[in-house]
Amino acid sequence: MRDREVEAGLHHQASSPAPVPSVSQTPDTSTLSILCSAQVQSHGCLLFLLGPAAGGCVPGSVVATYRKTHLCDVELPGQGPMRESNSTMPGPGLESPVSTPAGKIGLAICYDMRFPELSLALAQAGAEILTYPSAFGSVTGPAHWEVLLRARAIETQCYVVAAAQCGRHHEKRASYGHSMVVDPWGTVVARCSEGPGLCLARIDLSYLRQLRQHLPVFQHRRPDIYGSLGHPPS
Repeated sequence: MRDREVEAGLHHQASSPAPVPSVSQTPDTSTLSILCSAQVQSHGCLLFLLGPAAGGCVPGSVVATYRKTHLCDVELPGQGPMRESNSTMPGPGLESPVSTPAGKIGLAICYDMRFPELSLALAQAGAEILTYPSAFGSVTGPAHWEVLLRARAIETQCYVVAAAQCGRHHEKRASYGHSMVVDPWGTVVARCSEGPGLCLARIDLSYLRQLRQHLPVFQHRRPDIYGSLGHPPS
């Protein structure tokens, strides 16, 4: 497969109006699908949506829906408490990777990136690109954002595409921004700054396959000895 370009880094100020109507403003999912299709056809890109009717959208149809499985219930000094479980139910499971012209895409969201089991499961199911649309905070962003994305790329030997919200939501919460794309070697190949922007990255599946052939870590995994090591510490 020849190289593909993916629009990977579009992000807006948290307080800015969206360029297309939001899910809540759209009367039904069929109208939303039409709006998605128009955006995809006019810009020639893959489209990902976050919300109650979340899904990847290609001309005329919703091809997959993923609901976040790991909820962010944390309290960090300087960032304000997050209690997603107060208003959100976790998704029931993972979605199989979606075949697209750019490659097979594994779907995940924000806090999911802290759980390598999820990304490894997607890679073992055939994912070549992992997506993490996110809203990292001003404390965790500088410390963990790039490190986690590069780690997920290295351990899965996948491209990682992470579009990130930026700007202030309200006086107690701001999002870090810095959308980026990481290649399977762990190199950041495209990134945005902390403000609104767009970055483009080239997805080279032949490079991905070559890397997996030269460094066959999935053939070396030993699930027979890992046992209960993934359980919470006592």
